[in-house]
Formats: sequence, C-alpha cells, structure tokens
Amino acid sequence: MRTLTESELADLDAYRHDRLPAGQRAALEQALRDDQAFRQAALEWLALAAAEQTLREQQMAGTLDQWQAQLPPAVPLNFWERLPLWSRLVIVAAFAGIVVWLGKQWLSSAKTPPDSGYKQIAAEFFRPERVPGFTMSAPDSAAVSPARRAYAFKKYDEAIPLLKKEWEQGAPRDSVLLLYLGCAYLATDHPDDAIATLQMLAGHANLGEKARWYTALAQVQAGRVAEARELLSPLAENPASALQAEAQHLLDALNSSR
Repeated sequence: MRTLTESELADLDAYRHDRLPAGQRAALEQALRDDQAFRQAALEWLALAAAEQTLREQQMAGTLDQWQAQLPPAVPLNFWERLPLWSRLVIVAAFAGIVVWLGKQWLSSAKTPPDSGYKQIAAEFFRPERVPGFTMSAPDSAAVSPARRAYAFKKYDEAIPLLKKEWEQGAPRDSVLLLYLGCAYLATDHPDDAIATLQMLAGHANLGEKARWYTALAQVQAGRVAEARELLSPLAENPASALQAEAQHLLDALNSSR
C-alpha cells in the first residue's frame, strides 16, 4: 500500500477543510484521478480522519452533557431579564431622567428665595439717583449722554450696557456712573450685581454714603437683612448723615416685618 508523504497529508487535510488554494486543489484532484495507488491511500486516510473527527465531536458532546448535568437547575428569567437589551436601556435612561428632574426640583425648593415682603420694603424705599442736568422738558440735551438719558427715562435694561460702556471708556472715569449702574441693577431686581457695583464706591469721599445706602437696599432686596442692618446702623446713628432719617425708617420697617 502506498504511503502518503507529509506534504500530501497536509494537502489532503487542507482539501477536506476547503482551505486548499485553487491551483493546488486542481493538481490534487488530477493526481487522485490519475494515480490509483495515491487515490486508494488518500481515500483511506480521509475516511480515517472523518471517523476521528466524528469521535472527537461525540466525546466533546458527552463531556458537555456531563458538565450540564452538574450545573444547578436554571433559575427562570424574571421580567427584567426577559426584556430585550434596548428596552432595558430605554427604561434605565427614563429612570435616570426622572431622578435628575426630581433632584432639580428638590434643589430649587431647598433654596430659600428672598421673602417677597423684603422685596416690597426695598421697592418702597428705593428712589433712583437723579441725573444732574437732565430735565424732562429738554431730554435731548447734548450735556446728557445716551447712557444717562436712558437711565433717567428709567429704561434700565437699555441703560445698563450703556452705563458699563461709558464707565469703561471714560477718561477720566466718572464715579457717579457706578451709582447709576447700581441703581439700574436694583431697579431690574439684580441685587447681587448692584452690590458688586456699589462696593467699588465704598471708599469714595462724596458718593460712599449713597453707595452704602443703595447697597443696604440691595441686601434687603436679596433677603439678607442682617447684612442690610450692618450697613444701615452707622447711617442711622450719624446725625451728620443726610440719610440718617431714611436709614432709621428702613431699620424700623425691617424690625416690624419680623
């Protein structure tokens, strides 16, 4: 009986697994047709290889069956596990959205807004600083800038950016613009912006006292009554202050609103 070479065995193995290139495959099939001894040896080897493969597969199947028998009984899938993956992702995303929304609602409710009564008190005592040289009979006077004119007409949303621009570009800068800007922020219910602006005038010789007064009003508007009292008390206790009576009245109003 003809003995197959290692090269022939390799070609036959590749042939049975359909991995042999087309040229070698044609040459092998031609040899099987022409060489009877080779054909006989090849057919015997192919039959033996197929039998070995079948045996290995049967052994593997038996091993898997044994492993399966040793596993604990399968737990029935619950409702969540029976859902497709995309359905579970949608549910998780929706739940996360609800949690985020609830968290925002809780945070918004946890923030203590300024008492509306304090805002009302601030509004009652707030009188915006007047613009010198501006009269309603001559509103287009060239002596009054567009920023001051918008402020004097109480167009505060329009005046705010104009006042900031005039302040930044002024040479020299006119500090009274900061007083107007702080009042504009107060009038538009932006107390923190008003406070930040008016604090720039804290040490001003002429405008410092007015700046403290409007800062106190901004603190009241924001609901920070303790800070407002700290600013108002020195004004109310100073007989030389033009704002003494007004500061005392505001303190009395705050005390009666407790």
